[in-house]
Amino acid sequence: MRPGPWSGYLAAAWAFAFAVPSFLWGCGMHVGVQSVGRDLRYYTWSNHAAALVFVLFTGCLKVVGGLFALALVRPRAPLPARRLTLVGGYLLAGFLLLYGLQDIVLPALMETHVIHVPRDPDWFAIRWHLILWGPYFAAWGALLALAVHHYQGAPNARTPHAAPNAPA
Repeated sequence: MRPGPWSGYLAAAWAFAFAVPSFLWGCGMHVGVQSVGRDLRYYTWSNHAAALVFVLFTGCLKVVGGLFALALVRPRAPLPARRLTLVGGYLLAGFLLLYGLQDIVLPALMETHVIHVPRDPDWFAIRWHLILWGPYFAAWGALLALAVHHYQGAPNARTPHAAPNAPA
């Protein structure tokens, strides 16, 4: 079964949904911020503006990633050259997938004490990376890879097509 347009729409929705916390945290709200790490909840605009700008920037990157996923499944969406779109799309999908997998594997190894655990670990954040943040990035990477694969199999929108019943 080939991935259809649903893969791009789902990858976009996934990206947009997870951009929301970044924007909330970047605006100084602390809802769920302890799931990322204990230090982030102490950041305020008055003493850590650069860190909050970075968090807002990551939210913008998630939105751009969502727009890219939508563009892959919209026939008239403006995209760069087909080859560049495919290579860039697969590289981005691979990066997200690998980032998510390492964010699952490392916390799992820490949780089971297979690897060295820091002196004062933030177990709350480590467990949230294991059950939420790692799977989120891995799933986004997998969905984006499906959307790129769908785009790869779609007819090139920049090439004129003959009418289906036109004589040859």
